[in-house]
Amino acid sequence: MTDARANILARLQQGRRKPIPEEVVNAKITSSDASIEQFIRGLEKVSGTYETVTTAQQITGAIEAYLKQVSASNLLVVAPAITKAGLLVNSSLPLQPAPTRGNEENAVTLAYAGIAETGSLVMLSSADTPVTTNFLPDNFICVLKTKNIVNDMESLWARLQSEQGTMPRCVNIITGPSRTADVEQTIQMGAHGPRRVHVILWNELG
Repeated sequence: MTDARANILARLQQGRRKPIPEEVVNAKITSSDASIEQFIRGLEKVSGTYETVTTAQQITGAIEAYLKQVSASNLLVVAPAITKAGLLVNSSLPLQPAPTRGNEENAVTLAYAGIAETGSLVMLSSADTPVTTNFLPDNFICVLKTKNIVNDMESLWARLQSEQGTMPRCVNIITGPSRTADVEQTIQMGAHGPRRVHVILWNELG
C-alpha cells in the first residue's frame, strides 16, 4: 500500500470515529408540530397516505378500515416489533408472523423514524423489523410515532449515532410507493416494491 493511500484510509477511519457534539445531536432529534406537518406534505407528494391516531387501540381500527378501503384481503403479515409493542392484540384480522413469503398482499411494521424534509420512512433491519416486510407486499402499512420524526437526513444520522452507537447492518429509507416509467414513459406503481404506502401516525398522548 502506498503512503498516500494509507494516509487517506487513516483519515477516513478517523473521520468515522469522530463524534457529533452532544448539543448538535439534541437539537437535531427534537420533533415539532411543524416537522410533523412537513412530513405529511412530503408523504402526500410522493403518493403516500396516512391516518393519525392518539392511542394504541385506535391503530387496530385504522388498519382494518384501510384494508377495507383499498379492497385488500384480510390476511396481514405482522412484524415482531408490532407484537412486542402490544399492538393489534384485539384485531379481528387473521395475522401472520413476519417475515413474508413473497405472495402476501399486506404487511405492517414499525418505523424507526420519519424524515420531514422528504416524507420518508426510515427502517432498520433487525429480527423485529425484517427487511422483506418493507418491500414484498403490495400494501405496506407502517406505524410511525410522531415523536420520532426528524427534520432532515442529517438529523437522522445524528439520531442513529445518539441512540444506536454503531451504524445498523442495513438502513432502508422508503419514500412513497415503488414506481417506474421504464415502459413507454408511463408511470407504473409497485414495480420494485409496494404498490401502496400507508402510514399510521401515532401521536401518543401523555
